[in-house]
Amino acid sequence: MASERTFYLAVPANGLNSPQEKSKLIRDASALVAATGGGTVVASPLMDRYLGTRDRFDQSLREKDIVEAVRHSVVCACRGGYGSLQLLPVLENAKVRRPPPLLGLSDITSLHSYWMKCDAFSCYGVLPEHLESSRSGETVVSFFNGDPYTRTGHEDAMVRVLRAGGAEGLCYGGCLTVLASLCGTPWQPNLEGAIFFLEDVDEKPWQWDNALTQLYFSGALRGVRALVGGSAPFQEATSYGGPSVDEILVTWSERLGVPCLSRLPFGHLDDPIAIPNGWHCRLSSSRQGRWKIEFNVF
Repeated sequence: MASERTFYLAVPANGLNSPQEKSKLIRDASALVAATGGGTVVASPLMDRYLGTRDRFDQSLREKDIVEAVRHSVVCACRGGYGSLQLLPVLENAKVRRPPPLLGLSDITSLHSYWMKCDAFSCYGVLPEHLESSRSGETVVSFFNGDPYTRTGHEDAMVRVLRAGGAEGLCYGGCLTVLASLCGTPWQPNLEGAIFFLEDVDEKPWQWDNALTQLYFSGALRGVRALVGGSAPFQEATSYGGPSVDEILVTWSERLGVPCLSRLPFGHLDDPIAIPNGWHCRLSSSRQGRWKIEFNVF
């Protein structure tokens, strides 16, 4: 008899604040499991130890937790925050070569990069609070069920076509500055042939430019086929006179000679769409502002 599918709620970065938060995560995870093939939700023991907003567990505890997590059918990071980069050597030393599907956002980008190196599926997104009538629920359920998915300007009128054109390749989405911090490590992303979905939070536009420059000089952007910018919230000072994120993306799309969209609703938002890392993606866009992104597992 096949072993039961288990969905592990892991704590690779920041811990939880309260029992109420734990209860909500288990409830949301149970709904997702029921909608994607069934199974059992398993909560990390670290979810029973509550920390302040800025605190995290010792690295040794989080290392044990991630090693346990990859023994399960699916891994979901409870939170982002800080600390997942520290866990990559323990995954390497444990010879985790084909990790299970991963769901997580923000700092969890470090784990997504490890999954990418292993040619394993990961979903850059959040655990949906509502499966119905939400972008997050719609996309996460589709991707974990292996269903094709399409988004267009009809749903997301805020998206801008910064450089028109078409491209096909594998999806890769993540937090830009976290990806830049991986340059020079064994887990530096290889984005050759990829549609690169990038987003960040609390980073000024010039910091986006610095991160893209670091990725470019490291060789990580070699062969990128398109850029798709997501959320980019930051507190802009009244005295700020520099470029916008859109202007930074235009400059880089022209430098790389690739199509570019901006303001796709993924990343640090209340209801973000998820990005299925490792899936095939087809992007088309026109100078008139029309665009379409098609995700498919093949």
